[in-house]
Amino acid sequence: MRYKDSNRGIIQNRERKRQIIDYSGLRYGKITPTDLDGFIEYRNELFALYEYKYKKERGMSAGQYKALVRVIDAVQRGGLEAALFLVKHDQEDPEKDIDGANSIVDRYYYKGKWNYNVNRTAKEVTDSFMNYVENK
Repeated sequence: MRYKDSNRGIIQNRERKRQIIDYSGLRYGKITPTDLDGFIEYRNELFALYEYKYKKERGMSAGQYKALVRVIDAVQRGGLEAALFLVKHDQEDPEKDIDGANSIVDRYYYKGKWNYNVNRTAKEVTDSFMNYVENK
């Protein structure tokens, strides 16, 4: 299916989306690829990475944490804006979709530090970052 403005952001092929990628063959010592739940590149000025977790989950694994924080740091060293958002959702039923925009940002990493107790939706926080880039 071709992307159109009217279906942007909607999963186009649910059957394929449900497929699990086995990374075990890409093991290098203790390292294997990590996944990422969302990514926005905005005007080559802002790079936003999103990791969603169920509200009762602790957070990212140590390896995923290190990898994603290092990506953010590298982008910022290059002179661009970048942030990593840890977003919590409350959808208990794995058969139901998670509302990514209205899930709550638990914390975000920006300019070398974690900002906690954000308690705003992913949409609100993303809008704030985009507004900052627009008005810079």
